[in-house]
Amino acid sequence: MTRVLGLLAKIGILAAALLVMGAVPALAETLEDYLHEAAEADYAGRQVVVTVWDGDSTAGIFVIEHAGDTLMIERGEHEAVVGGGKVSAASRDDRVVIARWTAMGYDTRYTTADPVEVRRLGRSAEAVAIFEGELLRAGIVFDVETGAPLATEVFASDGRTFRVSSLIEFDPLPRRLYSSSGLDAGEYDVMVPVGPGDLPAEVAGYRLADSYTGPDEVVHSFYSDGLFSFSLFEVEGAVGDDLFADARSMEVDGSKYRVLVRPAQVWVHWSTPATSYVLVGDLPPDHLEQVLAELPKPRQRNFFSRLWNGLFG
Repeated sequence: MTRVLGLLAKIGILAAALLVMGAVPALAETLEDYLHEAAEADYAGRQVVVTVWDGDSTAGIFVIEHAGDTLMIERGEHEAVVGGGKVSAASRDDRVVIARWTAMGYDTRYTTADPVEVRRLGRSAEAVAIFEGELLRAGIVFDVETGAPLATEVFASDGRTFRVSSLIEFDPLPRRLYSSSGLDAGEYDVMVPVGPGDLPAEVAGYRLADSYTGPDEVVHSFYSDGLFSFSLFEVEGAVGDDLFADARSMEVDGSKYRVLVRPAQVWVHWSTPATSYVLVGDLPPDHLEQVLAELPKPRQRNFFSRLWNGLFG
């Protein structure tokens, strides 16, 4: 179980990298050119990310580089590289790689307003508002010269800010990616593509892109709607409490979940009698509730099963 916990923690940065890349495909005709340019932009910098949940906020600073179709993210001892259909992540001596991933298309539930000329970090930029029906769901500021996304703000269903990410330093030359091929060579745990199993092909508007399995038979499935994304990890048996020792409680349709709020992600844990689930995503709270309502729900073993295991287990 310690190894399973370590693997889940280790691929957290990998899941974060997939979340970033999951936001690249086109959403609508007026936004398609911006996101296409962002997907191929060359830039580097430091990015601050703040997530607000139930009035509490958590923040983090990330070092990022983007060149062509390759993205590198660093935070502390963690590093991830996404590019060429592959994802690699490392934490000190622990490394994990996804050998292949599928880019997702956009969801037609999003529309955009006309861009507005603004200035950001002393640079010419254009701000694009993204709507879900009549709800302002997000706003992205794009650098005019490079096409890089300089800032993003995501809103909850009540109109309050859910997450803000902003470059606080910007350089149009990603020097490290220009001079290296990504993570250093070494031994990796490999996540191998597999079939989707019993998971649905679509959950609350999010479509299943890929499923993988790795050490300890952990299954990792990646869902996206083109703007937001989440990874769902399935583990046989119990995950344990260490990873979620500081988690808060969340209730959806009468079912209780354990939630960790991190700067760029929300982690959710729940269990059925046979399987533990960990969801890692950038979903706004209302989307998260809709997704959880359509996934397997937390269930405890029945009374006789608990009694038998208590006496003889």
